[in-house]
Amino acid sequence: AFEYLKTRSDIDHTQIGLLGVSQAGWIMPLAAIRSKDLAFLISISGAGVPAAETTLDQARNEMAMTGMPPETLDAIMTVLTLQYQFARTGQGWDEYVVARDKVAARLGPPPDTIPGTPDHPHWDVIRRSYFHDPIPILRRLQVPTLALWGELDNNILAEKNKAAWEAALKAGGNPDYTLRILAKANHAQWEAKVGSNAEMKSLDRFVPAYFTTIQDWLAKRIRRFNNTP
Repeated sequence: AFEYLKTRSDIDHTQIGLLGVSQAGWIMPLAAIRSKDLAFLISISGAGVPAAETTLDQARNEMAMTGMPPETLDAIMTVLTLQYQFARTGQGWDEYVVARDKVAARLGPPPDTIPGTPDHPHWDVIRRSYFHDPIPILRRLQVPTLALWGELDNNILAEKNKAAWEAALKAGGNPDYTLRILAKANHAQWEAKVGSNAEMKSLDRFVPAYFTTIQDWLAKRIRRFNNTP
């Protein structure tokens, strides 16, 4: 898409950037280091840690927000942690099965996303997607970068992921980056009270700082955006 936009005479090809939400936080930096002449990158709720880790964060937070008993929550988290360990290393199958069977005895048969056999196709899904480490890519990111997180995001935890981005961008010597956590925002930057998935249907607007932060940041960097000749 970026290469196509550069071919159009009605677009200033020196002022094209990327903006994306959530999983784009893993994908856009990959695109940016392959396309050296991008003007900017704006990440909304993008992770600075692997997908397996964000999945564990969200699972724990969502279950806790439903009022699940701590012992049940801990048992499920043990299964998920062992699941990712087996997918990543091929080790610990027996421990995983024991933990899975204990949860199944308490709650019923697990879904297909928690496989009961080592040859289940879902293992390949996990191995392909869940262990990408974004840090080496973020260290190579040199374009002007704005990254925003929601204070109440229960998936991409704001402080953890902001710290990961900041450490990587600083280590890589990125000369122009702005990282901010927006108050009261959830994963989608909606104005929230607790940040749970169940709450989403009751929300009706973005946090105002979402738009103003992006506008102000772009206005200082993009010529056409601020009408500077």
